Amino acid sequence: MSPSWRDRFEIALCSDEVTVRHLSAGWRSKEETVVVRASTEKLMDSVGNILDRFAVNERVRIPATAEVVLSESFVRHSLLPWSPLVRGKSERAALLQACFEDAYGEPALSWRLVADRGEYAAAAPACGVEQVLLADIAAVLASRRIRLRSVSSFFSAVFNRYRLEPSLHTTVFAAGDSEWATLATFVDGHWNSLRSVRLTGDPEDLHSALSREALLQGLPKDARKLLCFPGNVSQRVADSGVEFLRPWGIHAKPEKSAALLTGGWPR
Repeated sequence: MSPSWRDRFEIALCSDEVTVRHLSAGWRSKEETVVVRASTEKLMDSVGNILDRFAVNERVRIPATAEVVLSESFVRHSLLPWSPLVRGKSERAALLQACFEDAYGEPALSWRLVADRGEYAAAAPACGVEQVLLADIAAVLASRRIRLRSVSSFFSAVFNRYRLEPSLHTTVFAAGDSEWATLATFVDGHWNSLRSVRLTGDPEDLHSALSREALLQGLPKDARKLLCFPGNVSQRVADSGVEFLRPWGIHAKPEKSAALLTGGWPR
């Protein structure tokens, strides 16, 4: 693969932490990572301060590009049902809006909603993010001549990284942080359910949510169970028959930062 001739940034946003990874351009690319704890209200200020710190030290070639991954605290997911009566982009967009309003209420009116094209006669995964957050991300980067290449969720990044295409084996999959989780089930090679749920703050609650989802969806006891979150997995979880997908990316140590990967849903 040819090297990038522009500097790149990989940015991970969690509800209380910002991680920025800088990769210099050229054949001998160098990496530098900065992690800052910050409240949700100060996340974008922290991103700007980190980028300015790189610029002041003259370690960045401008213009540059950036890829952003949002933890599940900032993203909501749902399934877009297939209907032979829905034709054209406008009707599909209206159905998508209705699905999210039904699942998450009035706040969904201010979200940017995106759905995968999906397969014929099958439901398609979709996600929503607040328009204000996306505008803030774009503004912070544009003001520093950094082009935003992609914004993706931790769930979709993990889905793509491990190539979790629906298989014939019944599966329940959970990914998230200590505050929100996205739960998906697959039956007969198709998406069966997809939703976001709020957690109590205990990392082990994600494991409990995984088990509850399997029961709620009526999955058999031998259903495959997959779990991914940026933290330590307890011995109880390890011994429960759950397959733990370890996050990758800019942190080798198990901290709460989101994993980093470009792209959205696979085609």
